Amino acid sequence: MNSTDFAGSELISSAAALDELVIRMRGSSRIALDTEFMQGDRYRPTLALIQVALEDGSVHLIDPLAVPELSGLGRILASDRIVKVLHDPIQDLGLLHQTTGKVFRNIFDTRLAGQLLSLGEAASLSDYVRWLTGSPVEKGPQRSNWLARPLSKSQLHYARSDVIFLLRMHRRMIAYARETGRLKWLEEDMRRFDDPSTYRIADPVTQMMQSNRARDLKPRNRAVLVQLTKWREEMAEKLDVPTRHLLTPGQLLYLAQKAPRTPWAVRSICPEVSVFSRHIADRVKTGLSMSDPPDVKIPPKRRFLTRYQRLCYRQLRDAVAARAEQLDIPAMHLARKSDLVALARQMPDANPLCLRGWRLEAIGRDLQQISGGFIPRQRAPGPR
Repeated sequence: MNSTDFAGSELISSAAALDELVIRMRGSSRIALDTEFMQGDRYRPTLALIQVALEDGSVHLIDPLAVPELSGLGRILASDRIVKVLHDPIQDLGLLHQTTGKVFRNIFDTRLAGQLLSLGEAASLSDYVRWLTGSPVEKGPQRSNWLARPLSKSQLHYARSDVIFLLRMHRRMIAYARETGRLKWLEEDMRRFDDPSTYRIADPVTQMMQSNRARDLKPRNRAVLVQLTKWREEMAEKLDVPTRHLLTPGQLLYLAQKAPRTPWAVRSICPEVSVFSRHIADRVKTGLSMSDPPDVKIPPKRRFLTRYQRLCYRQLRDAVAARAEQLDIPAMHLARKSDLVALARQMPDANPLCLRGWRLEAIGRDLQQISGGFIPRQRAPGPR
C-alpha cells in the first residue's frame, strides 16, 4: 500500500499481512506510529487503529479488531535499533504496552522535543506540522467512531495525516537540535520512555492511596478504602463501564472515612450508590476487620517547609523561572517542584533531576549555590 492508496477502506486485517509489514519495519531504522482508541462508556479504552509510516513514505493502517495478536509489532517497539517516532505518546504507549506486554525502547516524542527546542509549550501536532511545512495539518474526525467498520474516507485520511509528517519532523528536529546545541537535551530526555512506569497504567489501589486524604485516614479506614477501591475495579470490569460511573474518588474517600457497616447506613450517607449498598457494606466490614491494608505502601505524610526552607524554595523557584524564560522552554523541564523542595530541605540523598545531565550546567549549579547559601550556621556555644 503506498501513500495514496486510501480511497477505499482497506486495512491490514490479517496475520499474514501484519507479518509482512513487521518484516518491512524490521529492516527500517525509523518508523512513525500513532493510534486511535475509543473510551466511551467502557471499562477500558479499546484500541481501534494503529497507524505506521515507513521511511519510504508509505503509511499502513493496522486493524487490531481483526488482528488482536500484536506480538510482532511489540518486538519492533521493544527494539533498541529502531527509532519509534510518536507525538505525545503516553496514552498510545500505555495501550500498546497493555496489548503487547512489551517494554519499549528508543522512543522519540515530537511534542517533548518541540518544547525543548523552544517551538511552543502548548503546541499541537498541527503547530509542529506548520513549523515543518509552512501549513497546518488538516483537521479531521478525531472524535468519530473508530470502532465502526468500514472506516470512512475522511477517517482514513485523518489517520494517515497523523503520521505522514512525523519522520520528516524527527529528522528536522534532530538537525535543529544540533544547530542549537540541544541534541544532548533530546537524547537524555527521550530515555524516560525506556522506563515503563512512564506510560504503564497505574495500579488503582496504589493511585488512590497516594492522595493526601487517604494518608490522613486511620489505619482501619485505609483498609476500608483499599477494599472499596478493589470492589469498584472488579464491578466496573464486570459491567464494562468506567469506574467513575460506580463511585467517584470523592465518594470512595467519604465512604472509607464514614465506614458504614450496613446497607441502610450506606444509602443514608451516599444515596447515589444505593443499588450497590449491600456490596459496599460487605467490603466496609471486611476492611474494618483488618488493622491496616496489607501489601499496600502508604506514602509518608507531607512535611511542611519551615519558614527558612520556604524562603529558600522561593529563591530556587524564581531562579528556575528566570532561566526558563531565557532558554524559552517550560520551567518544568528544568526542575520539578519535588527537586526544589528537596534542595530547600537540604536532602543530600534526594539526587534531584535538576542536578544531573544537561540540567546541571543549564540550572543545577546555580540552584546548588542558592541552596548552599541557606545552610543553617551552627550557633556558637555560649558560656556555661
